[in-house]
Amino acid sequence: MSCRPQLIGRSTLKQLKSGESFVSGLKYHSCQGRLTIPNVCQDLKFSTEDLIDEGEIGRGAYGFVNRMLHRPTKTVMAVKRIRSTLNEREQRNTLKDLDVVMNSANCPNIVLFYGAIFTEGDCWICMEMMATSLDKFYKFVYNYLQSRIPESII
Repeated sequence: MSCRPQLIGRSTLKQLKSGESFVSGLKYHSCQGRLTIPNVCQDLKFSTEDLIDEGEIGRGAYGFVNRMLHRPTKTVMAVKRIRSTLNEREQRNTLKDLDVVMNSANCPNIVLFYGAIFTEGDCWICMEMMATSLDKFYKFVYNYLQSRIPESII
């Protein structure tokens, strides 16, 4: 079973991958998406107004990750907010990032994908909240436990 958000239709993804501008495709999307949270809800409509920002937990080259609370279900989640851009290469990277997360729904060692939403041209990817980041965990194991994480685990 795939957890692809209803907000992104297959035809839209095909159009965007075929060269249509990602940003021009985004402007036609509404600010509503669908969430699927195991043991909580299936295919629940949501919008940015349903999310309470509890602060930034990370940042990278393409955007920020915030801890957010989904008010209706009381579910805490990590929301990766990828900034919109006019750069075609960065647009394709955004698509790849979203596609990887959506297609890894059945992988037991990857955080769960709950849904995605486009708002003001930005892509928000809603995912399971982790206890820590790999970066922080690695530093803890290396500095405090004086050990290393086996390659098979990473």
